[in-house]
Amino acid sequence: MPSSLNRNDDNLMSKTQRSSFVKIAHCLLSWFSIGSLFVYPCVSAASEDWEVQTFDELQLLASRVAASPFEASPTLPETWANLSYDEYRKVVFDPDKAIWRSEGAPFFLEAFHRGFVHRDRVTLYSINDGGVHRIPFRSSMFDYRGSLDGKVLLPEFGFAGFRLVGRFPDQSDWQEMLTFLGASYFRARTATGVYGASARGLAIDVGLNKPEEFPVFRSFWIGKPLESSSAVRILALMDSPSASGAYQFLFRPGIDRTTLDVEAVLFLRRAVERVGIAPLTSMWMWGDGLAGPDEDSRPEVHDSDSLLLHSRSSDQNEQWTNRSLMRQNYPSIVQFPQTQLLGFGLAQRDIRIERYNDNEAKYHLRPSIWVEPTSDWGAGAIHLLELPAEHEGIDNVAVWWTPSDEVVPMTAFPLSYRVTFSSGDPTKHSLLKVVSHRVTRKGKDHQNFEIGLTFAADKELLEIIDRSNVEVICSGVRCEIKASRAEQSDDGTWQVMITVNPTTATDPFELSVQLVRSGQPISETWNYLCPIQPPPVALPPWRQKP
Repeated sequence: MPSSLNRNDDNLMSKTQRSSFVKIAHCLLSWFSIGSLFVYPCVSAASEDWEVQTFDELQLLASRVAASPFEASPTLPETWANLSYDEYRKVVFDPDKAIWRSEGAPFFLEAFHRGFVHRDRVTLYSINDGGVHRIPFRSSMFDYRGSLDGKVLLPEFGFAGFRLVGRFPDQSDWQEMLTFLGASYFRARTATGVYGASARGLAIDVGLNKPEEFPVFRSFWIGKPLESSSAVRILALMDSPSASGAYQFLFRPGIDRTTLDVEAVLFLRRAVERVGIAPLTSMWMWGDGLAGPDEDSRPEVHDSDSLLLHSRSSDQNEQWTNRSLMRQNYPSIVQFPQTQLLGFGLAQRDIRIERYNDNEAKYHLRPSIWVEPTSDWGAGAIHLLELPAEHEGIDNVAVWWTPSDEVVPMTAFPLSYRVTFSSGDPTKHSLLKVVSHRVTRKGKDHQNFEIGLTFAADKELLEIIDRSNVEVICSGVRCEIKASRAEQSDDGTWQVMITVNPTTATDPFELSVQLVRSGQPISETWNYLCPIQPPPVALPPWRQKP
């Protein structure tokens, strides 16, 4: 298993070029692409000035790149590669130099500088006035503060990514709303929220006992929107040692919901052990089921609190599953096989400000992310990876979809989906849902556990449920369930108590709980992996007293 899964600015990997002999051999390959058989001359994703205006043209380019050997981004000079995080933050884009800002467009672009861990060179293009225009790198676009004051860099130094700035609907102020920075990571926010968990374009060999490969968006073509536009179209070329890909994003910012409609076509250069589709990355340190350190007054610290799944079984019944997040004392990966996936996401369900007590991090405003296939993805499995982490500055949760069918090298693999960033529940369903849980360890060696759950729903559903016919369906792995009961509180919520005896002294046990009435589900299914010994908790370095 990988030792860590860091934030989007910590997980770019070094890459090596292949020999000229391999490059020549690659160029002689014939392969299937976009419905036809082609033989193409070599091209590189590191090249510039691609005249791409449409998604079809981008697919053609991605297929040609996949047929060629991978070429790493130009090496970043040591001065910039060795910057600390605080030093890198002192390189600030000058908003007066923003692309389209003086042209009356409803959105404008600001660029990120290469440096620190953002070492890949990213090329930016603007699609406007009937043509494609490369956005040249100029050091005059940035303000170099501190020891970097007075820096002048050559034009080929290049960018690390970009952010989109605009006005949310019915609002007059300009706000940052979307970023692409680091590998294939992107984050978006709503008018009422802040940045939090991240989405990614693709994951390769993630959650395996070997280094993960991080595909990189090497080039972006951003369509300049009309003055009346409320959306932005973005084309992106992905590249890595094992794959190339064409991506199209249609970005629509909103007050409470911001969406990106994604169309993608992947081309593997070679067979890989695991392909992760529409991966999401987040952080969970403590909260329900795990108390924080005594020196920290914050009840919860996390970007997301649960994994939510919506699927259709082989008998065509829809199913909702909520897997509350938890850190183990070791890297943990769990699979959720799906016959037909209807949606999945990382939720920040609890948005009560008093549950976080953090006006700086604003965890109560962090978004939930929901991925909804808009094409048939077929059968496959959702994977959830939870890693130990020293502090809240490290992302330690990842989730992705892996298809059951092999992704064949040199063959176009198309897919489409919508990514939604929103507050609270990422999507609505009519069943009772778990809004909190409690874990109480009893006995000298934790031989006995009491698990408490609170189920809630819309008032209309709570009123029609007959109390006398509700029963708890509970199952476990590596544990014995001694008792379970459900009672409805005066506020209408359902309180469920489960007594569990683990059957091992070290391995975590897993629970699955659902409420049914007359044999029919009235709640989502709650899953949880509970460690026998709670994992350690500690203050992050920046909150520790000297």
